Amino acid sequence: MEFNQLRHFLTAARLRNLTLAARELDISQPALSKSIRLLEQQLGATLFERGRLGVRLTAFGHAVLTHSQAIEAQTQSLETQVEALKRGYSGLVRIGCGASAATALVPLALSRLAKKRPDVNFHVLYGLNQSLLPWVRAGEIEFSLSFAPTFSGDSDLIYEPLYKEVSCIVARADHPLAGARNVSAAKLATCKWVLSHGLPLDRLWFQNIFLSRGITPPAITVETDSTVLMKSLIAADDFVTFLPRGLIFWEEMQGSLRELKTEVPKWSGSVGITRRRRGVLSPASSALIDEIRKVAAEGVVRAHKAVSKR
Repeated sequence: MEFNQLRHFLTAARLRNLTLAARELDISQPALSKSIRLLEQQLGATLFERGRLGVRLTAFGHAVLTHSQAIEAQTQSLETQVEALKRGYSGLVRIGCGASAATALVPLALSRLAKKRPDVNFHVLYGLNQSLLPWVRAGEIEFSLSFAPTFSGDSDLIYEPLYKEVSCIVARADHPLAGARNVSAAKLATCKWVLSHGLPLDRLWFQNIFLSRGITPPAITVETDSTVLMKSLIAADDFVTFLPRGLIFWEEMQGSLRELKTEVPKWSGSVGITRRRRGVLSPASSALIDEIRKVAAEGVVRAHKAVSKR
């Protein structure tokens, strides 16, 4: 039994006339009659009573009609779903992101795409490059958004830079050094520090602040992979840290955290998309990447400010 046979049967049952049914199906009447006879032979039952004025369903025909209509509805639903997936209007997008992208870039891009394509669902995993890159490589996520990775010759992954993220030294708004105009490295050496764990470039920059000025780097009081914990510590006590500027956007808006004005140079890094070189992105994922590129081109902080003013 083929779907075309059921379609021929349904059209004949609806129009009750083989000539009209053949015309609508754009086939010859003999071809339609042959298709229906073959279906009857396969089912071992007569589906139509044929007369001079047309055809009429038998009891067997009524039973086949009910099931055929259900099959047709399911087929149409399947075709609609597949077409939506092909166009990127539905489906599941799995991505990963680091702290900076999770605060600024990703929320705006997801919000915009969700309004345009409400049937697309998203799974967003959070982590550092040491966890994000294996997830991309293994196909657990389609792409990641994070600071530029060090590939070490990995030819399976490609990186697309989007924008530069500047990191600054951050403290609570009423920190003893918050009102100073040009905090020296010597003053920073007396502070309690909380830093990210497992980020060698961050650690190198931190040490160079002091070593380049002949100052012994201060001990790090707390090391953590959690940016939530880092921000909570500096908000609650006299800790200082350095974070990407985008990570403290909302806290600056609320007046709880602020950048310290210091004599030391700021650190900057590239934020972008890492994906498999040979992988094929789903249409929904491609749509999300397009939205991410637009937000990045607008300037992430400027885009956030525009949202906050609404």
